[in-house]
Amino acid sequence: MANIKFTIDKEKLSTKLLQRIQEIASLPGVEELLVLPDIHLKKEGARMGYKGYIPSSFGSLSRDILYPQLSAVNINCGKSLIKTELSYSTETIDKLEKALLNFNKGLIKGIFSKLRRPLPNKYSLSRKEFYEVCLQGPAYLQSKFKQSVDNIFNVDSPQVANINKDIFDYFNDDWKNGHQYLRNNIGSFLQGNHFIEVQVADEIFDQEQASKWGVKEGQIFILYHMGQGGPSSVLNSEILNKIVYRSEFIGLNQGNKYYNIFRDTLKVLINYGLATRLTTFMLLQDVLNQITDLNYFSDHTHDFVKEIKKEDSIYFLYANNANLVKDDQPVVLSGLYNLKSYVGRGIPNNEILKLSDHGYGKATSNFSTTELQNKNQYTNHQVRKIALKNEINFSIFRHKESVSLKQSQAAEYVWTALEKNNILKKIFSLTPIINFRYTK
Repeated sequence: MANIKFTIDKEKLSTKLLQRIQEIASLPGVEELLVLPDIHLKKEGARMGYKGYIPSSFGSLSRDILYPQLSAVNINCGKSLIKTELSYSTETIDKLEKALLNFNKGLIKGIFSKLRRPLPNKYSLSRKEFYEVCLQGPAYLQSKFKQSVDNIFNVDSPQVANINKDIFDYFNDDWKNGHQYLRNNIGSFLQGNHFIEVQVADEIFDQEQASKWGVKEGQIFILYHMGQGGPSSVLNSEILNKIVYRSEFIGLNQGNKYYNIFRDTLKVLINYGLATRLTTFMLLQDVLNQITDLNYFSDHTHDFVKEIKKEDSIYFLYANNANLVKDDQPVVLSGLYNLKSYVGRGIPNNEILKLSDHGYGKATSNFSTTELQNKNQYTNHQVRKIALKNEINFSIFRHKESVSLKQSQAAEYVWTALEKNNILKKIFSLTPIINFRYTK
C-alpha cells in the first residue's frame, strides 16, 4: 500500500473520494500519493480514462510501472505569468484593454476558426514545423522566431529525448496529419476555461524575495491559461481502447509494446503545450510592443507525467491539476476572474512528489465569497470581463461587463495547508483587472 500524504484533514473528504484514493494507493508499483487542499472529483465520464476518475489537485508516484489512467486528461495544459514594465493606473488599463482587443481579431478568421479551418497568421506552422514542435517543443520556435526565453522560472525542460518519430503512426488523423486547427490556432486556444488576464501586484508579503524576482507593488502582470488536449485526444481509438478506456487500471512496464508509445505521447504533448504558451507570449509581444516590454516570468504545466531516474529505477510522477514545485522558484495559485491569484516560493525539501494546487476554485464552494474588503489604491476597481464571440472583434459580437472584486476564505484555507506542509511560502498577490477570452 502506498504512503498517502494528506495536506488537509481527511475527515473533510467524501467517502467516494477516499475510496478512489485507497484504490490508487493499492496499485502495484504506486509508492506515494499527495492529497492537496483543493482536491475534488471532476465530472464523471462514461469509462475509466475520462476525466472524473482520477481526483483533481492530486499527485501520485509509481516506480517502474506506467499507468496511462493516472495521467491527466489535458497533459499539455498550463499557465504562464508575464511581467510587464507598467504600473497600475486607469490610463494604463485603458491602453491594455484596447490592445488586447487586437489579440487575434478578424471576421473571416473567426468564421473559419468556428469551422476548424482557421486562416494562417504570422505564427502558423507548416506541417513540417508542426512535427518539429511536437518533437522539440519551444526550442524549435525559439530558433525559428529568434526568441530567447531560456530564463523562464519553473518551466519544465522540453522532453525531446528519444522520441521515436514513428509516434505519429499511433495518433489519430488530426495529429497524424497536422490538422490546420492545431497549426494555425497555436497560441490562441482561448475557449472554455482558457483566458488571458491582466493583473496587478497589489500586496507584497515577502519584500526580500519579491525584490530578488524584480517584483514591486503596483506592477502589472499578465497571466494566461493555455493548452490543447491530452492522450485521449491524440492517440488513435485502437490504442485508447487497449490501455485507457478499460474497466480496470492498466500498468505498463518496459516489456509492454505500449510502454514507449505512451511515454512518447506524453513527451509530444508537453512539447506542444510549452510551444503553445510560448506562441501566446509572442502574440502578446506583438500586441503590446507599443506599450511595454514583456518578461516571461514563469510557466507551469499543471497536468503532466514526469519521469525521474533514480538508481536503477524510473519513477513516474503524475500531476492532476497540480503544479510542479521547485526549490525557491515561483509557483502560481490562480483565483477566478474576480478573485485574487497568489505567487509563492517553493520551500526546499527532499521529497520527490513536490506539487501544489494550481488554483482554489473548487474550494470556494465550501467557503463564503463576499465583496472585497479593505480596498487599496490597486484594488479599487471593477474587473473588465471581455469575451469575443468566435474571435470576431466587432462590437456587435463583443460581450463586456464589469464585475466586482470578491474575496473567499478558500484562498486562506489552501495557503494555510500549503505552508503548514512546507510546500509553498506566500510572496505576493495579484488582483485581476481585465479578463479576456473567446466564447462559443
